Amino acid sequence: VLISVSVEPKIDTPSRMKLFAKRQKAKAGWVFLSGKKNDLEKILYGIGILPTENLVEHDHNPITIVGGVQNEWRRYHGFPSPELLKTEISKIMGKK
Repeated sequence: VLISVSVEPKIDTPSRMKLFAKRQKAKAGWVFLSGKKNDLEKILYGIGILPTENLVEHDHNPITIVGGVQNEWRRYHGFPSPELLKTEISKIMGKK
């Protein structure tokens, strides 16, 4: 499952996110999450990304978190390569 969480809920409306998903050729299993700012901040806080009060549009860096059921979580800032992500996911799933 891949979950993309908006940090710009005023801009990331359902219709814009649907268009983005289409441009990215998102398939089943890729979920795009937006909503009220306070709710999104709780989600981000829960996964260890602490929102700041000065969070404004385009004032964020992409973070990719890869994890498994055994609490084996890895965090990547920026845009990790697909090869790196595939390797890390395989490790977590026990497919060294």
